[in-house]
Amino acid sequence: MSSLFSETMTYPQARTVFFQAVKGKSQEEIEQIKKEYRAIVPIITKREMKEHDGWLTSDPLE
Repeated sequence: MSSLFSETMTYPQARTVFFQAVKGKSQEEIEQIKKEYRAIVPIITKREMKEHDGWLTSDPLE
């Protein structure tokens, strides 16, 4: 998988890592990060929805 993202992250954690990772990167680097993010988000979402009765974990920024 990716060194940036992990299947054990929460959705808000992955989103935060994504936005931090793309800052200042070239378009080519951004596309690679987006590819890795798109691959991990469905896995995270499926796990979180299963663990939280159909809901994603709450966003700590709320």
